[in-house]
Amino acid sequence: MKLPQFSKTLHRLGFIAFLWLWLGTQAGQAQHYLKIKNVKQLYAFFERTPDRIPMVSAHRGGPSDGYPENCLATFQKVINAHPALIECDIRATKDQQLVMMHDRTLDRTTNGTGRVNDYTLAQLKKLKLKDNQGNLTSFKIPTLKETLLWAKDKTVLTLDIKRGVNGKQLVDLIRETRTEASVVLIVYNLKDAVKYHTLHPKLMISVSLRKPEDLNDLKKAGIPFQKLMAFVGVGKFKEDAQGDFSLKLRTDVIKAAHQQKITCTVGTMYSIDKAGKHDATVYQTIIKKFGGDILATDAPKAAYEAINSVAPANSSKQHYYQKK
Repeated sequence: MKLPQFSKTLHRLGFIAFLWLWLGTQAGQAQHYLKIKNVKQLYAFFERTPDRIPMVSAHRGGPSDGYPENCLATFQKVINAHPALIECDIRATKDQQLVMMHDRTLDRTTNGTGRVNDYTLAQLKKLKLKDNQGNLTSFKIPTLKETLLWAKDKTVLTLDIKRGVNGKQLVDLIRETRTEASVVLIVYNLKDAVKYHTLHPKLMISVSLRKPEDLNDLKKAGIPFQKLMAFVGVGKFKEDAQGDFSLKLRTDVIKAAHQQKITCTVGTMYSIDKAGKHDATVYQTIIKKFGGDILATDAPKAAYEAINSVAPANSSKQHYYQKK
């Protein structure tokens, strides 16, 4: 065997050995799955009930040191630690393939430069992802299809659909992979809620609510409340000179949504996460006092540990949670 070829073979064998070692390590860890078999069960899981189990939604997949955002290994790491929804972002490539990427450009999260939609999928697959500290990893940009198949029978993805994504293509891919019970589509206005409801009437939608009256508009548009979740905005944390804190949340919107049995997601990114990582009562107050149901967070582990301690001892939702 020629030396260059021998070196390549060793390199490949080394990578395979690493892959098996990594998979073995993952297999040895607990995995917290959501056992949701169909859309009917998905509706029931997210129906807001008094005994609901508060949850975290890992913003951009829950990145940490060595684990980039919008990366399958990162998603797996999160659900190895605790139950979680996975919030992630979809963008379109130059050749109209759908990949997981938050930014319009590649510079911050990969070793590439320029706009995502200036690259074909084949070109993007040659790049590597960076973690949030800017360290290059061995992980690649996943496609939406890869992500949907990963999530199937594991957890629920909340998909943030970026500008330029073809809605029909997205919905067709969900149909093709039969992952309707594993996704919630994030929309920010009534127009897009109607659009995706028309494209696939059974898909769950997370819609931004800015005032209680928004619910009337959704009802008039013919969108059943049973397939809706509400995003009530990113809350704000404020502390006074005495060390007491207050939280700014849309409590009127939360109350109105709960009256319709709609689960509410509160964004805790930025000031709340910064405080909550050091004081669990910050997260707990959102759940206990303000009625938040899901925390969309950049600190999923800290948020989960805080809210798990105030979860009900018994819940009609418990059978959906599975630990393997």
